[in-house]
Amino acid sequence: MKFGLLFLLYFLAVPIFAQSIVKGTILSESSLTTNIPVIGASVYWMNTSTGTTTDENGNFEIARVVENNTLIISYIGMKTDTLVLTQSGNVSNLAIFCKVTILWMLL
Repeated sequence: MKFGLLFLLYFLAVPIFAQSIVKGTILSESSLTTNIPVIGASVYWMNTSTGTTTDENGNFEIARVVENNTLIISYIGMKTDTLVLTQSGNVSNLAIFCKVTILWMLL
């Protein structure tokens, strides 16, 4: 009985901590298309396996794994952007504009 109670208390005493959340919107920036949401862009933390993709409105939400880390935003046909976040706690309403990369092909 003591062992069962001790076993139960061990699993109930798991420390709980709050994660910081970073929220924002990825938008396209070019001379032809301005402020168009980028759907399916990759958003991830540098040197980690934590990442997400943007939704149909270009919005993303990602948990911060460490403070003072670099957020990387990439999408096919756009320049990969990096953003260093030094603010602690939750960060929201980020508007990140990605530049379109034009590749010329000779046929």
